[in-house]
Amino acid sequence: MKQNSIIDSGEGIPASDKQASFGRFPQFNIENRAATGGTGLGLSIVKAIEKNQGGKISFESQEGLGVTFHVDLPIVVDGAVETASKSGSDL
Repeated sequence: MKQNSIIDSGEGIPASDKQASFGRFPQFNIENRAATGGTGLGLSIVKAIEKNQGGKISFESQEGLGVTFHVDLPIVVDGAVETASKSGSDL
């Protein structure tokens, strides 16, 4: 698996909204959500890719401090999936 992490310094995802975060058009309890824009499809698209490729996605969030997303996808070399964990930031 190859792990990539993406960090943002936005509003974060409230703990109460963690379960809904990968759905389409989630409605988070964030005051300035309308001002930041976005369609609400990004995480659901990433989740669909992760599921299709046999990977894993997770995140850690602190309200007001941002979110760190972790995406693990299998590495295929010559038709075989590598089992060793590799790390990188070129997502």
